[in-house]
This record gives sequence, C-alpha cells and structure tokens, in this order.
Amino acid sequence: NISLYGTRNVISISKLVEYSMFGEKRKGVLVIDVTDEDIQTIAKQTNLGETGHMIIISDEGDLVFSTISSCYSDECDSLKWVKETIIGDGYVTLNDNDYYANINTVQGTRWRIATFVDINLLQDTRLRMYISVGSFLLGTLLLSTLLISLLTRQVTSPLNKLMEHMKSIDTKHHLHNKINVKGQKEIVVLSEAFNEMIEE
Repeated sequence: NISLYGTRNVISISKLVEYSMFGEKRKGVLVIDVTDEDIQTIAKQTNLGETGHMIIISDEGDLVFSTISSCYSDECDSLKWVKETIIGDGYVTLNDNDYYANINTVQGTRWRIATFVDINLLQDTRLRMYISVGSFLLGTLLLSTLLISLLTRQVTSPLNKLMEHMKSIDTKHHLHNKINVKGQKEIVVLSEAFNEMIEE
C-alpha cells in the first residue's frame, strides 16, 4: 500500500508470518512502513554513478518510487524497459546513456526493484582496481628482487674474498697469510679449512 501521511509518501509492506510464543504457534501480520525519504536515502548511499538511478514498481506495474523525476511521466525509457523486462540484468542504452541494469523482485511480493548503474562508474572502478592490483604486484616484484639481491650478495661476498685470497697466494706466493671470512656457517667452515691447509 502507498499512503500519504502529511507531505510524505509511506510505503507499507505487510506479510503474513508464523511465530512461536510460549511454545504455541501463532500467525500474525508483519508491517513495515518505509517513507520515500528512506528509500531516497538508501538510493543516495548506493553509488550508481552520475546518471544511474533506481525504480520500484508494484505488482500491478505502477511506479512506486523513482530517483529521477522524469520517470513520473510517460516519457521514461527506464520505466518502459523495466515493464518489458520482468526480471534479469544486462547492458542497456537509454536516453543516450549506457547502463548496467538489474531487476529483482522484493521477496514475498511481485514488486520489482530496478537499478541502473552508469557504465562510466563501472569502468572507473575497474580501472582503479587494475591500478591497485598492478601497483601491488610491481611492489612485490621490486621487493623480491631487492631481497634476492641482498641474499645473493651475502653469500657471494665471502666467497669472492676467499677466491681473491687464493689468487694472491698463487700470484704473490703469500703462503702463510690466513684469511678471516665472516658470513654463513658453510663459508666460515670453508675458510677455516683453507687456513688449516695453509698451516700444513
């Protein structure tokens, strides 16, 4: 039911419900009153894009609510499309604007809610998502490269020092110069073994 209370339209939605009270099953009527201002607030909080909008039609096909005033006249292409399409979703062009439209029924009724999301909003959202994911992947790649470089340097630096010391023994005949290498356990053990070999 749509009623006019003062200057506000109120949509009353009622449904027969079963409930239990003191172990006894009972039946009653659940009534929810929603003003058009409440629906307008919900529609504003739902980002549908610059030209996006929402329409609610009753089970008889009468317009109950629209976020755009042109739908209250007979010249509303969105309302015509909703009346022709019963339920579903897809891409549609109306009044030279592209939308992703979705029509659902209100549970327990034959009322239909249609949302028309501006395609530009969807494309902007998709672009922002691609940029965010790409930035994350690029950052991860750079961090991984840096860590691999640091780990490689940590392993190769002591080995290079040991190799240079061996070359100096070969070219300069410094047979008794010991080497002191710091680093991973295996490399330290190798340098100690080298020092023992020089002592012999």
